Amino acid sequence: MRATLALLLPLLCSSALQELQSGATVREYYIAAVEIGWDYEAHPTTEQRRTSKDIPQKYIKAIYREYTDSTYTVPKQRPAWTGIQGPVIVTQAGETVVVHFKNLASQPYSISPVGITYWKQSEGAGYDDSTAGQEKEDDAVSPGGYYEYVWDISPKDGPTTSDPDCLTYSYTSRVDTVRDLNSGLIGALLICKTSKNRRYPAFVLFFAVFDETKSWYGEVGERMSREKFKRKNGKKEYHTINGYVNSTLPGLTMCQGRNPVFWHLIGMSTAPEIHSIQFQDHSLTILNHRKVTVEVTPMSFITAEMRPHTIGSFLISCKIHAHRHDGMNALFTVDKKCPEAVTPPAPNLRQVKHDEDYSDEDFDDDNLFNVFNFKPKNTQLQVRGLRGQESKTWVHYIAAEEVTWNYAPHLKSSDSEFQSRYLPSASHHLSYQYKKVVYVEYTDGSFTQRKDPDSTLLGPILKGKVNDQFHITFKNLASRPFNIYPNGLTKIFPLDLRSMGVPPNKTFGYIWRLTTDDGPLEGDPTCLTQLYQSTVSPERDLASGLVGTLLICKYEAIDFRGQLFSLIFAIFDENRSWYFNENMRKSTQKSINTTDPDFYNSNANDTLDTVGADYINVRSGEIRPRHYYIAAEEIIWNYESSVLFLPDYKKVVFRAYKDKDFLQPEDRGELQEHLGIMGPVITTEINDLLTVTFKNSASRPFSFHLHGVYDRSQGAGTAQTSSSSAPPGVPGEPVPPGEARTYNWKVTKKQGPTDSEFDCKTGAYYSTVDKEKDLHSGLIGPLVICKPGTLQPNENTQPGIQAFSLLFHTFDETKSWYLEENLKRHCAPPCQVNAEDPWYHTSNKFAAINGYVAETLPGLLLAQYQPVRWHLLNVGSDTELHAVHFHGLPFTIHAKQEHRMGVYNLFPGVFGTVEMKPPTVGTWLVECTIGDYQLAGMRAKLLVYDPKHAKNYSQITASDHIDYWEPAQARLDQSGYINAWMGKNKQSWIQVDLQRPTLMHGVQTQGVRSRLREHYITYFTVSYSLDQETWTNYRGNKTSNINIFHGNLDSSKVKENLFSPPFVARYIRIHPYRVVQRPALRLELLGCDLNSCSLPLGLQIRRIPDGSFSASSSHSSFLRTWKPSLARLHQEGGANAWRPMNNNPHEWLQVDLGKVKRITGVITQGARSLLTQMMVTEFSVTSSLDGHSWSSVLDERIFTGNNDPDKEAINVFEPPLFARYIRIHPRGWINDIALRLEVLGCDTQQAQYA
Repeated sequence: MRATLALLLPLLCSSALQELQSGATVREYYIAAVEIGWDYEAHPTTEQRRTSKDIPQKYIKAIYREYTDSTYTVPKQRPAWTGIQGPVIVTQAGETVVVHFKNLASQPYSISPVGITYWKQSEGAGYDDSTAGQEKEDDAVSPGGYYEYVWDISPKDGPTTSDPDCLTYSYTSRVDTVRDLNSGLIGALLICKTSKNRRYPAFVLFFAVFDETKSWYGEVGERMSREKFKRKNGKKEYHTINGYVNSTLPGLTMCQGRNPVFWHLIGMSTAPEIHSIQFQDHSLTILNHRKVTVEVTPMSFITAEMRPHTIGSFLISCKIHAHRHDGMNALFTVDKKCPEAVTPPAPNLRQVKHDEDYSDEDFDDDNLFNVFNFKPKNTQLQVRGLRGQESKTWVHYIAAEEVTWNYAPHLKSSDSEFQSRYLPSASHHLSYQYKKVVYVEYTDGSFTQRKDPDSTLLGPILKGKVNDQFHITFKNLASRPFNIYPNGLTKIFPLDLRSMGVPPNKTFGYIWRLTTDDGPLEGDPTCLTQLYQSTVSPERDLASGLVGTLLICKYEAIDFRGQLFSLIFAIFDENRSWYFNENMRKSTQKSINTTDPDFYNSNANDTLDTVGADYINVRSGEIRPRHYYIAAEEIIWNYESSVLFLPDYKKVVFRAYKDKDFLQPEDRGELQEHLGIMGPVITTEINDLLTVTFKNSASRPFSFHLHGVYDRSQGAGTAQTSSSSAPPGVPGEPVPPGEARTYNWKVTKKQGPTDSEFDCKTGAYYSTVDKEKDLHSGLIGPLVICKPGTLQPNENTQPGIQAFSLLFHTFDETKSWYLEENLKRHCAPPCQVNAEDPWYHTSNKFAAINGYVAETLPGLLLAQYQPVRWHLLNVGSDTELHAVHFHGLPFTIHAKQEHRMGVYNLFPGVFGTVEMKPPTVGTWLVECTIGDYQLAGMRAKLLVYDPKHAKNYSQITASDHIDYWEPAQARLDQSGYINAWMGKNKQSWIQVDLQRPTLMHGVQTQGVRSRLREHYITYFTVSYSLDQETWTNYRGNKTSNINIFHGNLDSSKVKENLFSPPFVARYIRIHPYRVVQRPALRLELLGCDLNSCSLPLGLQIRRIPDGSFSASSSHSSFLRTWKPSLARLHQEGGANAWRPMNNNPHEWLQVDLGKVKRITGVITQGARSLLTQMMVTEFSVTSSLDGHSWSSVLDERIFTGNNDPDKEAINVFEPPLFARYIRIHPRGWINDIALRLEVLGCDTQQAQYA
């Protein structure tokens, strides 16, 4: 096997460069958590972090460091640019990564990866996941402790064919998500494709925000800072790149050439931060798309490719100016001198050069700000490009001019919109008229005639194709220096004039080249949209208004037919404008407090600037009707499900009804219970006529709006479906209390999934009377639009795939319509609520998934290896960003191609669809992995179960029975004269107590024949409970309120019914619905424990071979031998069990299970010899990993065995055992020791036991 990791050559940590030898599949890392002093700024002259003992470090941090071996004494060498991050762990599909973790810090820590599958013993995160004992040791490693994490990298973890060569992920400590990350424990994990040996350089950059007030060492670090630096109030939050600020990150050096450089970009923060990262004068290739800026959010993982063509130093920075001022920037250097030979670039046939070698000498300093005479002088000359395409020079004359701009020209001061909270009224608003500076295009260099007489805030659209060039003559007609500079171009002449301003009334010339490194890639649209702006002072110039659109198009993409339009969604912060003081002097308000937040926000104007118009022609094919009846009704809601620690709140929710009368609600069954506070799933297909009859049963006006679905025929036409009680309505318009409206939509192809996307895509519906208040009050529901022919008729589900909808949203009860009512319910008079108290707001916010917090969301049951589709929704405010992480369960997305991911970033107002096939059984966490939200409760548990069925061992009772036909006889295939349960009438029921919560898959039933008559149940229903107090009728995938199962057709044959979906219960009741003669039943319930780990390991069915059995001795006689291999459950024959040579407590029976298993219990059975009953009544258990060292189970606990030689006795191990060998030691018996056996359990992690 070739080393995949050679592509990371000299730049990743040394462990990442280990060459894999042929056949090698295990990569070992010795990593420790260590505490160090850390300064966020390297020394400005040496570019090295301060290490002198007489210069104290500013903060104590805990970081991951790699060592050469298990002594943890010699650290491995690491590149300077890695900074605060831990070693880069690099691997590929088919390998096993073993991390030997030593905690040399003073706090408990762990290592938890993102993006890969793992067993429970190597998750590194602690929560209630139905594990115990050894499986909890990975959750937190105590100071001085050691743990071995083993990650088996599955092919399903690796990159898809359309992914980059290496997927970017991370590992962190998750003992306390917020404190651990802010303390510094972060590292990169790269999963690469196999059989790659490209030797391209690569760098890993963590864009991390560290909040020292939320570090484990916050108090210690602050105290040290005060004592050593004599500071009372130091900075607490640092916006860093690899732990450094203000361009002090060292070591980012690469060679000029055509060979690419790979950047692995990772966002880290415990708060919802959004970074817009730009690599100065370079573009990036990400998933076959050209990017000039990259959005990096907490727990976002990006692999980007860059070609360093130009020598020099370039800035990596966050374009969000607040973050840039906070120091989130670094410099990378492109050097001509390389440590090794670089292959000269081949001629680039796509770039035809024509007199393009411009230099600073082309400019006469005395005439620097005069009209620039471009070369070549003939600006109309065209040259030949690739495939015979003609390159063109576009000439533009653009001026910066000062204007008075009105942000709301369509409104008068008396209009009601001016009084809304979106346009707050204030005397200093100047009726939303501000002095600004804008780009204006003129027809020629005289700058006398405008090219477009209309006034816009947005500069002219500049459009060209690859190999074209722009000649820009810029004249500054404003009162202060400005310039014009493009984003996303690599060839700009003159060079290095980004910060040079053109003085007022002066003129300057620029040449912008559109190269192949700037243009769209195959996966991009026809044209890429970039911006040009003034960059003398980027933040203030932009706030003043200097911005325009630059389109870079593919060959033959420029077509002047039709209309071209451009939209810029922007917030112009007039507080940062160069004209702020001048504008405020026009205010009628005498005194202005610029530190007042309301004042500041009033001058940050949201604007949509539009150039041009567009028309969409909607076409539809075959129309199929689909009708939903939905009401808005008020309920009492508790965010903790059945847990009553939190107060309940009055809310309003969408709920489904059966028909237009709104009398019979559609009760939710097992398929819908996970929806929680959300309304019913509206599922439709392309070409459907979707009709919703909406009734407002609440006490105030609400509306109904489908997000992203629009129909021009809304509210009119013969195709509309309505009634007198629910007349046609316009979506989004308020509906008064007690009234109903009917809405119709024709679902078009443009609104559904594309051919390359999944079969269904996610949307939402909600009320828009006051969108913010309506949402926080509870009115939100999922919309799913599918391709034609996807859904089953009458069920609105897709066969063969499970689908779940998850809403990640922080409900703020202080923004609910029912705030006053809820205060009256929970605040005893005289109620003294301080709305300014931060705790008042914090205590009434609930970071929830589907309206449930802290792992209380029910209904997330997933079948192992079966396809699961997740519809993910975020309808929060502009600051509510979520990063959805399924622990140990990677997933894929489909845009134009399939891509593997470990975290899905949900921006506000964004809906996403992902799919997975869960590979590992167990209880797993789905959460918003941004620390603040995760800690606040945005977590839910999901259960991955093995769909294979297993028998359950239980106690059976009933409401009644006839004579001796007791419920204890109701075992499948029970023999004898009295061999079933028989009830008195159809109202009788039989109940099974499974002893513990169990996941139920199905039931097998059988009747009975007695006195020449057949008794059986032909139809029955099922109910279930966890506590015998609250009972639920099983609905499954039926639309009715109860599921009626088909039972038996005679008294002898076994009928099997499966529960789809399954459910979790301890108590199960079978209710006869129709019977023949009397209700009689023999049954077997099919299911498994919550970890799907009580399956027989194969003794009875001979999966375990005879050679795997051994014993202390065996009993032999002239006729037969009771050898160990006969110790199989229900073994038949004259010798049908294991018997020792002598009956004494020193005998034992041993089974070799072939490999280490997770053992959860044993089933024992006795035997008969002629008329003698033999059985073991008590026994102990020992186990071993290697067959040599043995451990007693549960401190030599004595387990209860059999009191009947034919019946089975089950004993459960809690916590489970992890062993390859198991021994049964008889301690008590009747007559003679005789044992038949089955071992229960499942597969488990192997490598650490090898």
